[in-house]
Amino acid sequence: MSYNERPDGYKGVKYGAVAMTLLGAAFLLKMSGGLAGIMGGLPPMTPLAAQAQLLKDPQSGSLFKTLQKTYPSEFSGLTNELARRGAEFQSKQDIVNGGRAYLLAAMKRHLGEIGQAPHAPLADYRKAEIATLQALQSDDVASCAAYFETGVINLPKATSAVRTAMTEFQIKTWTTAAAGRDQSVKRAIAKPSLEDVKASASIATQVGSNREDVNKLLAGTSLPDRAECGAGLALLQGIDALPDARADNFTAFMLQTVAAKP
Repeated sequence: MSYNERPDGYKGVKYGAVAMTLLGAAFLLKMSGGLAGIMGGLPPMTPLAAQAQLLKDPQSGSLFKTLQKTYPSEFSGLTNELARRGAEFQSKQDIVNGGRAYLLAAMKRHLGEIGQAPHAPLADYRKAEIATLQALQSDDVASCAAYFETGVINLPKATSAVRTAMTEFQIKTWTTAAAGRDQSVKRAIAKPSLEDVKASASIATQVGSNREDVNKLLAGTSLPDRAECGAGLALLQGIDALPDARADNFTAFMLQTVAAKP
């Protein structure tokens, strides 16, 4: 039985099932923070040393510059965390893990702000997410599938194309959150309607998946990697293709769902 044949409609919309939280937002809480750069030098012992290492990181320096500009208190908290661990002579991996945990917690604190961003930055955020998945689909389909299966992507040896796309997505995350903070549209967020779920799924079948795979993804059923990646990516494209206000509400609802989780 497909989602549109159920007497209660698609359960992910009506009850906020796990499948909804795996579409996009959960990835934000698990992806790498781009901290690999501090692995190449001496552990930072002071916040200034940590700041210098983050900003000069060739892979993610632009991300940390964005964080410093948009959320200076979070950037300061991150550098303090790295310096504290460095001063305790923790291993480089422990320092990286601690910094990543701080970033993930910081990101979660601001997910709700993303959902209040004006349409233009929120649309850019969706497109950066889609671009990341397209890069993963081409270079590492198993990691693309993991995005929808677990919300986890950790690719220390990712290709240049994937690293670039992931960094840009994280940058858009912070700039969109800042837009929601500074230019909040006071969006009244509601569960996506069955009509919007049907429309997104219909578009997904036109841009790279099939109805059976999309239905299984929405139901939270595991699929082979290529099918899982294809269905998830196509569904995100389907959401993005909705009329502006409906697409924005869909995205905001997913973010709100994840932000509310412990």
